[in-house]
Amino acid sequence: MKFEGCKAFEIGNAKRGVLLLHGFTGTPKDMRYIAEYLAGKGFTVSVPLLPGHASDPEDLKKFGWEEWIKTAEYSWESLVKKCPSSAIAGLSMGALLALHIGAHWKNVMAIACLATPLVLAGWQRRLVAPILRFSPWKDFYYNKRGGSDVKDEKAKAEFPSYTRVPFKGVLSLMAVVEIVRNELNKVTAPLLLVHSENDHTAPVKNVELVKRLVSSTSMEAVILKDSFHVMTIDVEKEKVAKETAGFFMRHISTKG
Repeated sequence: MKFEGCKAFEIGNAKRGVLLLHGFTGTPKDMRYIAEYLAGKGFTVSVPLLPGHASDPEDLKKFGWEEWIKTAEYSWESLVKKCPSSAIAGLSMGALLALHIGAHWKNVMAIACLATPLVLAGWQRRLVAPILRFSPWKDFYYNKRGGSDVKDEKAKAEFPSYTRVPFKGVLSLMAVVEIVRNELNKVTAPLLLVHSENDHTAPVKNVELVKRLVSSTSMEAVILKDSFHVMTIDVEKEKVAKETAGFFMRHISTKG
């Protein structure tokens, strides 16, 4: 598996900033299109690589939720030093990390959550975490049949992600879900929730669940009709980028 062009990157030289966070088993390359779109609209965009990703699936045994949270926090603090007027957007697990930052840093001017996986699809996924915690199976792997949850077959082939994942990594993802669920009431920043009706990984009911649990008074939701889970590379990626950019432009000061 080759991970060319999947390293962390930063583009733009503006006063306003955006931190973009990729998802579980994904890479910064998944965020390239939306990053370039945001940079074109006058934002400095920072896209870190979460530890254990874009290398080898074995690395998800070495790095987990603590390192992902620390990387997101460090990346946020680094960005706001340069761009005090900044926002965060995250895809899938990146959306959870964005909400975590929003719960603890009150200088977050806006948050865009793309395909938030507060609840995962399928009864099996609801049962997997408690079973794995007390089972030797936590040291095994599962294979993502069919690859990433992307409708665009060309994009699925072009954008690499792990297709073989250690169960220990899944447990770390579940840990992030639980941590964020318990702190959502601390989130007060303006919130954009973008989700697809055809998301096979995180059902669209996540939108109403997040809206019910946060304390934000300004919330918007955009429901996609054609994309799957990894919307930043899928058939409606332009709409995702436009909606995110428009939301941030309405909520982030140009004076920075």
